[in-house]
Amino acid sequence: MRSQFIVTSPGRAVLCGEHQDYLGLPVISYALPYYQRINVEVLSAPRILFHSSVTGEDIEIPVESSRVPYFQQRDYVRSAWNVVQQAFPEHPSNGAAMISTTDFPVSSGLGSSSSFVTALIVAFLYLKGKEELNPGIIANLAYQAEILEFHEAGGMQDHLAASYGGVNYLEFSPRIRVGNLPFTLMGNLLIVNTGSIKENTVSDLKSLRSEIQTSIQKVREVLPKFDLQKTTVEEVSALGLEANVERVVCGVLKMRDLTRYLVTNLVSNEGMISSVLLGQLFFSQQDIVFNDFQIRSKQVSQTITDLASIGANGAKINGSGKGGAVIACFPKRHNVSNIAKILEDMGYSSFSLVFPGAGAQVSYL
Repeated sequence: MRSQFIVTSPGRAVLCGEHQDYLGLPVISYALPYYQRINVEVLSAPRILFHSSVTGEDIEIPVESSRVPYFQQRDYVRSAWNVVQQAFPEHPSNGAAMISTTDFPVSSGLGSSSSFVTALIVAFLYLKGKEELNPGIIANLAYQAEILEFHEAGGMQDHLAASYGGVNYLEFSPRIRVGNLPFTLMGNLLIVNTGSIKENTVSDLKSLRSEIQTSIQKVREVLPKFDLQKTTVEEVSALGLEANVERVVCGVLKMRDLTRYLVTNLVSNEGMISSVLLGQLFFSQQDIVFNDFQIRSKQVSQTITDLASIGANGAKINGSGKGGAVIACFPKRHNVSNIAKILEDMGYSSFSLVFPGAGAQVSYL
């Protein structure tokens, strides 16, 4: 083992499929070429000394500890340690000094927490001498550490995106499958920070998930053969349901159908897609999120309006909460640097997505 190394783990954007993974429905993820980083220096002392340059947090963990207690909800450094210790108890760990940094904004709907936990999992595995692991195993451990340890409501899409990298079609039923997709946009893809922080992402997600599941149960009382994978929007619309139930369930099915349409288009066209088509899909998804799921933010809506006013073919919120970042696409004729300057003058920060990022990995200093 080298005495110093860096773990990198990408953030993610969702090309299609918001609020689908925890229902067992497909998602198309795009790993960002921007990363959470953990610099690691192996120590002879038997302890982990962790420092976050993002939050200023300092944590110490004795390496002989098989499980450490949590001091707060979402105590991710300790939960990642516990999950790795539980998975590989027979492998002792080296001590280390660890410093975390980030290339992209946190609390912006870009999968920062999942990226961070995935990086921690890789670092702790590496300190145990587990240097060659399948990305699926890494994603599963990260999901345990972030979601299951704290009984949260989210799915696994972010952890899979961070572990595998690239552009992927993620399926969750009847089993998890990750299919790498070709993706060449005939245009420009950007992440734009709206300036609003996603403060209640977890509670927002929990509330919507509960509403969706309750609504699905009401549909099944009328239509016992209801199937999230197969039932059509038209079948649900014909049932005469309460307006709120029909709205939510049809929103889920419309998002499912858009995701399947996009993956079929990408595969049949060897990954080539126009900014016009992708933009239409972005606007369609935003309509579902805003009107059917009623996830609303004045700042997000204003940002999307502003993007359309300067020539965007489409834009949508990225992630589960009510603020944060949006993803937008522009025609190829629009220069990315010019777009960024216009957005800066309007008060927005942005970064371009020329190519997807690599999955979580270790490099050496």
